[in-house]
Amino acid sequence: MFSLARLCAAISVPLALAAWQQPHAIIAGQPIPSPEQIALLEQSVAKSPDNVETRVAALRAYAAAAPLRRDDYRAARLRHIEFLIQANPSSDIASSTLAWVGSTATPYANAADHGAVRALWLSEASQHFNDSSVVLNAVRFLAIEDKEQAEELLQRVVAARPSDERMASYLGFFYASGLLRADTLDGRVVAFLPDSLRNAWAVHCRAQLDDSTDARVLMAAATALPNMAMRRTGGGPEFEAMVKYADQLRARAAKAGEAAGRPKLFPQEVQLFADESKRGSEQTGLQVVGVPFTPNQITVAGNVQSAKVRLAPPPIYPPAAMRAGVQGTVRMQVVIGQDGLVRSVQLISGHPMLGQVALDAVRTWKYEPTVLNGVPVSVVTTVDVPFTLPPQ
Repeated sequence: MFSLARLCAAISVPLALAAWQQPHAIIAGQPIPSPEQIALLEQSVAKSPDNVETRVAALRAYAAAAPLRRDDYRAARLRHIEFLIQANPSSDIASSTLAWVGSTATPYANAADHGAVRALWLSEASQHFNDSSVVLNAVRFLAIEDKEQAEELLQRVVAARPSDERMASYLGFFYASGLLRADTLDGRVVAFLPDSLRNAWAVHCRAQLDDSTDARVLMAAATALPNMAMRRTGGGPEFEAMVKYADQLRARAAKAGEAAGRPKLFPQEVQLFADESKRGSEQTGLQVVGVPFTPNQITVAGNVQSAKVRLAPPPIYPPAAMRAGVQGTVRMQVVIGQDGLVRSVQLISGHPMLGQVALDAVRTWKYEPTVLNGVPVSVVTTVDVPFTLPPQ
C-alpha cells in the first residue's frame, strides 16, 4: 500500500544532495511518482488544505515528476505555491527554490505563471511593507529574473526605514550578487539568462556601489563580495579584483559611518551574510529534487569532461625542468564557458617549474559545449596535465 510517508522518503533531500555533483543523473536518480501517487497526495491536500507539510509533500512530488512536463501537474504545482505565499509569506518555504516559478528554460517554465507569482509577491510585499521577512522573501523571488523590481523594492524600504540596518545590508548583498552576475542574495547562479543581460546588470550594480554613500550598503557589499567571488571563480584574477574592490568599499564605509556619527561599524553584516548563505545551502536539496530551474554553471568531474575536449595543444616541457629531472602532474581548476572556451584557470597543485606552462596551454583548449536540459551551461572542472621525462 502506497503511503504519503513513503513518497516523502523516496524523494528525500539527502539523495538529492548526492546527485547534485552529477547533473545529468538528477532525473534518473529520482523516482517519478505515478499518476495514482500524485492523486493520493492531492486527496490528502483536499482533506487538509491548510496543512503546509502536505502541500510541501505535493510540491516535492511534482518536482520529481518534472521530466514528464505535464500541464496539469504544472497548474496544480502553481496552486500549492500560491497557497504557501498567501498563507505565510514570511516563511522560508514560500521563497525556497522548491516554490520557484521560472518564465523560461525550466521543466515547469511558464511566463504567465511566473507573472502571476511575481504579482503575488509584489502584493504581499506591499501589504506587509513593514515586515522585513516578507519583503526579503519577495526580493529573493524577484532577484532571479526581475532584478529591477527587486532593486526598486529594496530601495523603497531602505528609504522609508533609514534606521533599518538589516535592509540596507541586504541591498548591499543584492548589488554584490549582481556585480558578480549571480541571482541570489548569497551569490548563487540559478537561472538561465543571456550573458549580455548579466553583464549589463553587473555594470549597473557597480555604478550603484560606486555612487553609494550608505555605510551599511557599502559594508555589506564589502563583506559579501570576497565570499561570493570565491564561489563564482574559485580564485584567480577576477577573485583578486573583487577582493581589492571590497577593500575600497570597506574604506568608504568607514568614512561614511564617521560622517553619519557612527565611528564604528559593527560586524552585523558578517552574521547576516552567513545566515543568508546557510539558508541557501539548506535549499540545495530542494533545488535538485525539484529541478525547478537549471543552473547555468555546473561542476563536472575531470575524467568526464575530458571526453568533451576538441582541441588541446600540449604544453612545451620547460628545458630547465627537463635538465633538472623535474616531472609530475599539474592539476588545475578550469571554468569552461557556455561556448566551450576556457574562461579561467587556477593552479591547484604541481611543481612550480611546470605550473605556468601548463596554465598557459590549458587556456588555449577548446571543449564541446555542455548542454543541460537543453540549455548551454558553463562548467567547473579539474584538468590534470602530466609531465613525463623521456626515457634515457
